[in-house]
Amino acid sequence: MKRLQNSLQQEKSKIHKPKERDYYPYTFTSLEPYYNTYVASYLIELNDEQPHGFITRNTAQGLCDPWIALRMDKEILPKLETSSKNPSTASSSKSQEEMRSKFSPHAQNKVDSDYNRTKQDFYRMELDKIDEIHPLNRPHMRKAYFAYLQNTPGSRKAIKECAKSLPPCK
Repeated sequence: MKRLQNSLQQEKSKIHKPKERDYYPYTFTSLEPYYNTYVASYLIELNDEQPHGFITRNTAQGLCDPWIALRMDKEILPKLETSSKNPSTASSSKSQEEMRSKFSPHAQNKVDSDYNRTKQDFYRMELDKIDEIHPLNRPHMRKAYFAYLQNTPGSRKAIKECAKSLPPCK
């Protein structure tokens, strides 16, 4: 770990912030998520008896939601049957079907969790208070709800249901 940290520190020292120039977009990034070893060293030094709590994952763009990062830490993936022989088509198709039923975007558990999360987000962000928005902007807000909140089958179902409860736009 020390050797890796030293190597990453050397690479980090090569990254220099350019001076800002007039009429040029400022697009510098430090690339910190690629060389930051804080989380890994913290987990290595952590006692096994001490339960570690919630940590967010540092990704290049910071897109990993905290509850997904926690779930990735806590849940164990299902054990798949493997053998050194060629798998029969029946058992491989059975395991493929099992994987599809658990992890595909249309899996019932995924649909239900997306549905519940989207409904909670809709009311938490107070999107149901569309009557407080100027009447000219209400149709645009409804379009934005559908554009940004219906990216999975479960969330699509939830946003359609929530939109039905909104007052009609004129």
